[in-house]
Amino acid sequence: MRLLSDIKFNFIQKEIKKLRQEVNDMQLKSNKLLFVNSQFSTDENLNIIKNLEQQLDSLNEELKYETVLRTRIEEELSCALSELRFYRTSTEADIAHQEKSEITSHCESFTIEILNELRAQIYSNLSSFTEQNIKQLTLKKGRYNELIGFGKLRETANEFKRELIEICRREESAIKSLGELQHKYSILQRQHNGSTQLTEDALHKVAELISLSQTLTNERDDATQKRENAENELSKLKLVVNKLTEESGQRTREEIDKIEKKANENIENLLNELHHMEKERCQLAIQLEFYKTNNIGHHINDVNNEGDSKPDCLLDTFRKRAIHAESLCNELKLRLETECNNKEKLVASKQIEIEQLNEKNKLLTERFEYNELQRKKNENHYNKQNEVLFNYELQLNSLKQQLEVVQKSAQVQITSIKQSMKMQEVEYKLKIETLEKVNKLTDENWRNLLDKQQILTSQWRKEAEELANQLEEQTNAFETEIEKYRSK
Repeated sequence: MRLLSDIKFNFIQKEIKKLRQEVNDMQLKSNKLLFVNSQFSTDENLNIIKNLEQQLDSLNEELKYETVLRTRIEEELSCALSELRFYRTSTEADIAHQEKSEITSHCESFTIEILNELRAQIYSNLSSFTEQNIKQLTLKKGRYNELIGFGKLRETANEFKRELIEICRREESAIKSLGELQHKYSILQRQHNGSTQLTEDALHKVAELISLSQTLTNERDDATQKRENAENELSKLKLVVNKLTEESGQRTREEIDKIEKKANENIENLLNELHHMEKERCQLAIQLEFYKTNNIGHHINDVNNEGDSKPDCLLDTFRKRAIHAESLCNELKLRLETECNNKEKLVASKQIEIEQLNEKNKLLTERFEYNELQRKKNENHYNKQNEVLFNYELQLNSLKQQLEVVQKSAQVQITSIKQSMKMQEVEYKLKIETLEKVNKLTDENWRNLLDKQQILTSQWRKEAEELANQLEEQTNAFETEIEKYRSK
C-alpha cells in the first residue's frame, strides 16, 4: 500500500510539472498572439484577451493551491491508510487484542493516579498511626522495663509482645495489599486513559476529514463556476474574432473592388484619350499626305509667287501637331503602363494583406484549438479530482463506520472496567473499614493495657509507701530499743 501511495504521489507530481509547463507555454503563445493581434485588433478585443489572460493566471493559481491541498490530503490519508492497513491485514483477534491492550494501558494509568492518591492518604494515616503506636510502644517498653522485676506482670508483658508482633504483621500485610491495589489501580487507570485518548483522536481525525471534504467540495464548485465563465468568454471571443475576420475580409474586398474600379476607369479614360489622339494623328497624317500629294500642283504657282514661306509654315504646323500628338500618345502609354503597374502593385499588396489575415486567422484558430484542448484537459483534471474526492468520501465513510465500531467496543469495555472499578472500590472500602476497626480495637487494647499498668503502678506505689512506712516504724522501734539498751 505504501508503494502504491508513493507511485501515485510521483505520478501526481509529474502531472503537476506537465501542467505547469503547459501553462508557461500557453502564456508565451498568448503573449505572441497579443503582439500579433495588437497590429489589427481593437480596444475591445484587447480587453477581452486581457480578461482571458487574467483568468488563465487565476486558473494557474488554483492549480497550485489544489496541488498543495492534494499533498496535505495525501499526508493525512497516508496516516489513515496505515491504520486501515493494520485493520485489514490483522485478524479480529489481533484488533481486539490491540484495542484491549490500549484500553488496559489507559485504565492502568487512570487507576495508578487514583491509587497514588489513596496510597498517599493511607501512608499519611499510617504515619500518624505508627507515630502514635511508637509513642505508646516507648511508654509500654519503659513500663515493661519497670515491671520486669514483678513476676505477676510478665505474663501480661508477653501478651503485649504477641499483640505487638501481630499488629506489625497485620500492618505489613496491609501495606502489601495496598501495593497490590495500587498496581491494579494504575493498570486500570492506564487502560481508561488510553481508551479516552483513542476516542478523542478518532473524533478529531473525523472532524478534520469532514472539514477537508467540505473545503474540497467548495473549491470544486468554484473551479466549475470559473471553468463555465472561461468557456463563455472563449465563445464570446470566438464570435468576436469571426466577426472581425468577416469584417476585415469584406473591407479588403470592398477596397480591392474600389481600386479595381478606379484603375479600370482610369485605363478606360486613358484608352479613350489615346484613341482620340490616334484619330487626330491619323487625320493629321491624312491631311499631310493630302497636302503633299494633291495640293502640290495647285500650290506650285502660289509657292513660286508667294515664295517658300507659306507651305513651310503649314508643314511646320503639321509637324508640330504630329510631334505633339506622338508625345501625347507616348505620355498616355506611359500613364497606362504606370496605372497598370500601380494596379498590379495594389493587387499584390492586397494579396499580401489577405495572406497575412489568413495567417492571423490560422493562428487564432490554432489558439482556439489549443484553448479547447486545455479546456478538455482541465475537464479531465476536474473529473479526476471529483473521482479522488468520491474515493476520499468513501474512505471517510468507512473510517466513520470503523470508528463507530471502535467507540462501541470501547464503551462496552469502559462500562465493564467501571463496574470492575466500582467492585474493587467497594472491596477496598471494606478492607479499609476492617483495618480501621482493627486499629480501633488495638487502640482500645492498648488503652486497657495502659489503664491496667496505671492501676498496677498505683498499687505498687501504695505498697512501696506502706513498706517504707513499715520500715520507718521498724527502724524507729529498733532505734528506741537501741537507745533503751544503751541507757541500761
